[in-house]
Amino acid sequence: MLFGQFLIEQSFSERSAALIAAIGSFIVIYDAFQVGRFYKYPLSSVVLLGFSIVLLLGPLLFTILEGKSIAFNLLLPNITFLNSVLVGVAAVCAHFFYRRIKQCQQLRSSLHNFLLRLNIFSPLSYSELIIMSFVGLIAAAAQSWFYGNVIVIKFIQGFRFFSVIPVVYYFQQTIQFNQFKASNNKKFATSFIVVYLILLGIISLGKNSRSDFFVPIASYGIVIGLLWLYGKIQVRILSVISVLLSVVIAIPIFTDFATAMVMVRDQRRNEASPTELIQLTISEMNNRDEISKYRLLRLNSGNISSTGWSEEYLSNPMLNRFANAKFVDNSLYDASFLDENEKEQLTNFQISRLIAYLPNPIINLFSADNNFKAKVLSQGFGDTLHYLATGNPSVLGGFRVTHFIGMGKGSIGYLYLLLAFFSFIIIFIFVDSHSICNHLYHSSLIAPTFSIVAITQFYDWFTIAKTTSLTALVAFPLRSFFEPILLVALVRWLLKTPFLIKSLSLDQQTTKRDS
Repeated sequence: MLFGQFLIEQSFSERSAALIAAIGSFIVIYDAFQVGRFYKYPLSSVVLLGFSIVLLLGPLLFTILEGKSIAFNLLLPNITFLNSVLVGVAAVCAHFFYRRIKQCQQLRSSLHNFLLRLNIFSPLSYSELIIMSFVGLIAAAAQSWFYGNVIVIKFIQGFRFFSVIPVVYYFQQTIQFNQFKASNNKKFATSFIVVYLILLGIISLGKNSRSDFFVPIASYGIVIGLLWLYGKIQVRILSVISVLLSVVIAIPIFTDFATAMVMVRDQRRNEASPTELIQLTISEMNNRDEISKYRLLRLNSGNISSTGWSEEYLSNPMLNRFANAKFVDNSLYDASFLDENEKEQLTNFQISRLIAYLPNPIINLFSADNNFKAKVLSQGFGDTLHYLATGNPSVLGGFRVTHFIGMGKGSIGYLYLLLAFFSFIIIFIFVDSHSICNHLYHSSLIAPTFSIVAITQFYDWFTIAKTTSLTALVAFPLRSFFEPILLVALVRWLLKTPFLIKSLSLDQQTTKRDS
């Protein structure tokens, strides 16, 4: 009798969690997926759509694909998805106010004019494409493949987002030129992207880093979706079938690739060379039995009661990047154990992290400790939350992934929704400043023009709902907005200097050949 009641309760919990996620995703998608919005508020609509995919629809669909319950390995499934729905509704409301408040549009316009002066909207030339792309390769390889001054390496790593530059070229050419599909430019772009991804894949293997390879591919997928939405590419039945077949073939390969990289991750910590990591990863990929055993082991050890900590949710590492409800669940579970004093400590830590994002001269106004920034940044959000919940100092340094929902609720209760609401408005203003809405100057709907920086940030902006803390949301203008803008503007300015113009004749030769 008791066992039967337990099964009924479990079934009810799973069904109610699925119902909550379905209702929430419908609310967000219904509001976001209106074609007119993607012409007037294009990038903020992409962000808003991401909230539904990452927090709600993604877990619902991806767990079905893997034959799991949406509540798989979740300790608080209903609370997890209820909070995700509340955040989705907060994002919808923030977008509503953003569209209707005059001051928001004025700030967007001012930021837009600032970006125009930095020349980041004009299309990339051949020479810019090649040079900036290889700067991205060097930046991706900097930490593991090169050795030298730490400050110099950190500066070079700041250009990692340049690895998406080939996608930028493809998108800009397709948006602006209707004949790009049949032109020599298309052949050049396609060939360049294929070769570039091969090189990037080799670097990713040597670094044992999935993100370096995955982010450009994910960005390309988002680009294809936008091009279809703006009518720049047509969807044919044969094309859909070809894409689906390609996905069916590619997903197992990419999954094995990602799993093999995780399997050799300990070797990276043991300071194995990039060449050794490549050899080990390829060896593991060819050993399908070991990959299957590893996945089974992770699945069986996913229970929180046996391990004390688990981030296991989706088995597919690629899909896991778009949706992992376990991060929200973990953070809410830990937050439920905090007393008032611990909540205050968590709040103070997040405030300290926010201050640490500021330049050193400003930090010195808040703290007399010269090592303040190093101390604060040496401790992660997830480790801090788990330490306060368990009281176990050994968990510090474990690089646990948390989520802003649990971090916020653990600090200030449901007031975190209000702070998130205002943060979303700021984010919407800043991201939409990267678009030129051409429909404002034409009687018909014309696809918007996006800045170079915006296209490199498609993946990050689409997955803002994965943000680890409220601090990161509040600090978006400081951390995620100005830095890539200034780096792109700097490189484009350097490439326009007289010395480099004389040295780089590729564009001139290309122009003569085309004429």
